Amino acid sequence: MYILAIESSGNVASVAIAEQKKILAEYTVNIGKTHSQTLLPMIDRILSDAEITMNDIAAIAVSRGPGSFTGLRIGSATAKGLAAAAQIPMIDVPTLEALAVGAGNIGGRLVCPIIDARRNEVYSALYEEVRESDGTTGLKEVVRERALGMDELLSELAKTDREIVFVGDALRVHADRIKEAGNGKFIIAPLSACDLRAGCVATIGITMMEKGQTIEGAEHTPVYLRMSSAERERMERGK
Repeated sequence: MYILAIESSGNVASVAIAEQKKILAEYTVNIGKTHSQTLLPMIDRILSDAEITMNDIAAIAVSRGPGSFTGLRIGSATAKGLAAAAQIPMIDVPTLEALAVGAGNIGGRLVCPIIDARRNEVYSALYEEVRESDGTTGLKEVVRERALGMDELLSELAKTDREIVFVGDALRVHADRIKEAGNGKFIIAPLSACDLRAGCVATIGITMMEKGQTIEGAEHTPVYLRMSSAERERMERGK
């Protein structure tokens, strides 16, 4: 039983094929091309290299947001088209949770994924590690996903007594501020945890599929959390 995972919520385009026990293949690029140029060729290649076809895929896991409006729409359209053609279900994987998975073993710390939303804002949530009944570890959402100002987030998190690991592309913009605000409690993840990879989307997708958390393609809608820049500008002009 294989799943195809797609990540296009940010600048990175990434696809992976996974089964229950391992990631078979994963391709990730961050070369400035649009996702409409990269995703389908990458999917064709990864299927070929893994020596499987869409007939072998049980479901498509897609990073459903929040993130780039354009990137999410392209990933959504790609996943829905492939799912419809193959007549297989989709799995809506929360982008922030997948980012948190990329932090690896966080022990007793919290993990805070942050995606740059521009205008000094980020998309963020907060997770802690929990042990499942089968002995494996998973993530529990402590603070639900939201869009908020970076200053507000740091002020809020500075009140906790626990160490917090930060992951996500907003580290490229805000890493120095995070270190300064944390007084030693805030930990910056390595470069490898800045960008989301489809392997992390697949990791959550497999668990969700085992729990029966799949949907029909027609039910899938990207999660944006806030209005696009164009929508905000229209509202501002209308005032």
